[in-house]
Amino acid sequence: KSGACSEAYSDEALITVTAQSVAGSITGAGHVCYSGNSSTLVLSGNTGTIQWQSSANSTSFSDLSGETTDTLSVVNLTTTTYYRAVVTSGLSAADTTSIVVITVDPVTVGGTISGDTTVCTGSNSAVLTLSGNVGSVVKWQSSTSSDFSTGVTDLFDTVTTRTVTDLSTTTYYRVQVKNGVTPAAYSTVATITVSQPSQGGTVSGSTTVCTGSNTTRLTLNGYLGAIQWQSSTDNINWGDIANATTSPYTASNLTVKTWYRA
Repeated sequence: KSGACSEAYSDEALITVTAQSVAGSITGAGHVCYSGNSSTLVLSGNTGTIQWQSSANSTSFSDLSGETTDTLSVVNLTTTTYYRAVVTSGLSAADTTSIVVITVDPVTVGGTISGDTTVCTGSNSAVLTLSGNVGSVVKWQSSTSSDFSTGVTDLFDTVTTRTVTDLSTTTYYRVQVKNGVTPAAYSTVATITVSQPSQGGTVSGSTTVCTGSNTTRLTLNGYLGAIQWQSSTDNINWGDIANATTSPYTASNLTVKTWYRA
């Protein structure tokens, strides 16, 4: 205002105050199967414009082109990947979220069981060992059928080495393995073959023959196991007969009294 003249105003000046940048928090991270996967990360509680970033090592991050909304869709990961969002409000300093990780679990591999063996029924033991698996042991299984179609028993062991004892019948074993969120897989099948006790049986065919040209048919009955015929001329000292492994056995051309057994 000048003297008696009316007052007047200058041009206006504007000072704009921007809100402080607030990064917010991310939800939606976790484990996925190798390849063929999808995840959605959601940013909430933020103030400012968004720029998503990713990293293969949780240290060196790069901007994801065009990813500036509060939702990030991630598909077909083959390696574990780390994510964060950088949020900037006006001239305020940028604020960065905590890092989240999408862990890619390799495909489960059941592995191989070693330790197949044959034992005699009753008091026996065998050691089975799992190797080459990718993932953790969920459980062992046993079965009386090689295809695990019948007689299956779940053995809730999570060890890779198992001792089995006192089997009375042939038994098959396998392991269920699971890696992260990937589908479970089974190992190869191990077989513990249980043999019944050997039974000598009874030989029939004892007779008397003329010396020289003669034949006698000896038959073994009631036996269990593989046969090996033996002979003796004094019923004390015995020796195996070459290639005599079946019943009946034919003794021929004897010149001295001879005993036989299997």
